[in-house]
Amino acid sequence: MQQAGYSFALAGTLEGQRVSGAVETLLEQGVDGIVLSEPIDDGTPLGLGADVPVVSLGEGPKPGEGIGAVVGLDGVAAARTATEHLLTLGHRTVWHIPGPQNWWAAPDRLRGWREALAAAGVPEPPLPLEGDWSPASGYASGRQLARLADVTAVFAANDDMALGALRAFAEAGLSVPGDVSVVDYDDIPAAAYLSPPLTTVRQDFAALATRAVETLIVLIEHRSVPAEHTHLDVELTARGSTGPARHRTTPASVKG
Repeated sequence: MQQAGYSFALAGTLEGQRVSGAVETLLEQGVDGIVLSEPIDDGTPLGLGADVPVVSLGEGPKPGEGIGAVVGLDGVAAARTATEHLLTLGHRTVWHIPGPQNWWAAPDRLRGWREALAAAGVPEPPLPLEGDWSPASGYASGRQLARLADVTAVFAANDDMALGALRAFAEAGLSVPGDVSVVDYDDIPAAAYLSPPLTTVRQDFAALATRAVETLIVLIEHRSVPAEHTHLDVELTARGSTGPARHRTTPASVKG
């Protein structure tokens, strides 16, 4: 961005501030354009009052209502890919640890998981606790799943929740991938160095950010609208956390 002659300002939505409030804060600073990073659905139009181009970085929102373009992975297709990977390994079904459904990314991943199961004609198991993207929420869901003898494959909606689930499974005496295969989403740097390393749908965050900024500059300088939704390629990185199904007959021992 600086190479193109622009500087940037940052406005967060922590401590309860609405997305629309962050947009208004930036507009008060006289910005030429706005990139929204992984927006949350707080019930207000994202571009409310914005007379500048707005690009959404991530999944979910559709162009229109103040959004000039969306740049990100196809979250539905990516979740299908993750789920299908486990089904091809012989797992009878796949359980899902979902993210918070007020984030646009989470419903897309939930939908892709459901579509993959439906296309394969396999049963959709009930969801455990809704996660909040944190390792703690993944751990809580993992403890629930470890109690069920028929759980052999899990798709977690992000790396951090998968990390928490791995600990829960280890504490219950379950091996990954011997007893339970785990695939997740994002591919943070630590994912390749866990034990076992995580199989994951990779998000190239640098490429996403670069494409979003390039799109925003086009909108600022030319006011032309690029493709409605720019999808980067879905890439599944297979590592040691997934393997052929070995069906358990008894639940694991979970204390507490």
